[in-house]
Amino acid sequence: MQKIASSMYQIRLLDQLARQDSVIHRLHPLAKLLITLIFLIIVVSFPATETISLLPLFFYPVIILVLADIKLHVLVKRILWIEPFILSIGLINSIFDQTPISWGFWTISRGQVMLISLLIKSVLTLSASFLLIMTTSVEKITVALQLLRLPKLFALQFLLTFRYITVLAEELSHMMRAYFLRAPAQKGLRHDYWGVISGQLLIRTYGRAQRVYQSMVIRGYQGKFHTGGILKFGIIEIVYLIGWTFLFLGVRCVNLPILMMQLFT
Repeated sequence: MQKIASSMYQIRLLDQLARQDSVIHRLHPLAKLLITLIFLIIVVSFPATETISLLPLFFYPVIILVLADIKLHVLVKRILWIEPFILSIGLINSIFDQTPISWGFWTISRGQVMLISLLIKSVLTLSASFLLIMTTSVEKITVALQLLRLPKLFALQFLLTFRYITVLAEELSHMMRAYFLRAPAQKGLRHDYWGVISGQLLIRTYGRAQRVYQSMVIRGYQGKFHTGGILKFGIIEIVYLIGWTFLFLGVRCVNLPILMMQLFT
C-alpha cells in the first residue's frame, strides 16, 4: 500500500517539477528535446572503453540542475533506482572479459574498464532523460514530438499512456485500501484474490478511461491534440541548441582532460 502511494507521489512530483518557472522551463520544448537526443547520441557514440574523455559531459546536467533550480538529491535518487540493474550487466561482462589493458597508471582488465565506462554513460544518459522530464511537462513533450513530424497517433498514445499510469495507480490504491480495511489482520494480499483484483482493476480503469474520454469529447476533442500556449522557437532556443551542440561535438572530438593535463605538465 505504501509502495503504491509512494509511486503516485513520485509521478506527481515529476509533474510538479516540470511546471516550475525557470530559465530552462521557459525554453521551447522542441529545443530541450533535440538537445537531449543529441546528448544521448554523443554519449552512446563513445567507444566502450572510454572513461576519462566522458567526464566533461557532466557539465550539461550540472548546469541544467542549477538553471532549473532542481535539487541534486531529487535527480540522484531516481538514478540510483536504475543503476543496480546496469551494474549487474557490467559485472557479468567484467568477469568474462579479462583482457589486460592500460588504464591511466594501472593495468586492469578490459571488462573492468568497460564497467566503469558503462556506469559513467548510464549516469549521463539517465541524468539527461530525467532532467528533460523534470523541466518539460508531458503535454509539451508531446507537442515537441508532433513538431518532429512523429505520427499523431504515436504522440497522442504517448500522452494518454502516461496519464493512464496515474489512473491505474489511483484505482489500485483505492482497491487495496478497501481490501485491507476489510482484512486488517492480513499482512499481504492472499494469492487466491490476485485474479479477482486484477480483473476488477482492469474493469475499473477501463470504465474511468471511458469517462475521461467522454468528458474530452464533450469539451470539443476530435482526435487532435491542440498545441496552444506553447512559445515560439526564438533566438534564445537557437543559441541554446547551437551552443550545446558545438560543446558536445567538441568533447567528442577532443579529449579535453588529457589535453588539459598536457598543457599543465
